[in-house]
Amino acid sequence: MLMVSESFHCPARYSEVLPADLEGAGRYVEGLASHVLRALPAIALVNNVEINFCLPENMYIIHIRICYYEQANTTALDLDTIELRIECVLSQALLQLFWEVYS
Repeated sequence: MLMVSESFHCPARYSEVLPADLEGAGRYVEGLASHVLRALPAIALVNNVEINFCLPENMYIIHIRICYYEQANTTALDLDTIELRIECVLSQALLQLFWEVYS
């Protein structure tokens, strides 16, 4: 099992998320992340999603923790690239809520 922790910074300028409803946004991001992670070759489960709003920067900070259960024939090189694939699919999914995503 591989534990992956991803952090994203998303400007609030064109956001579909309200700072007053971070809990609801967290549940939505968790469902969205679970859905896009199904495209990976093994099982990836969203363990935790935390969204914070930084008012001085007008920025959402999103932390997502994932448990990735690799297959028996997975090599070390595959494990290195799987984190990049996870980051890629998550950032693409977050573009549905935010116009800009920085990791």
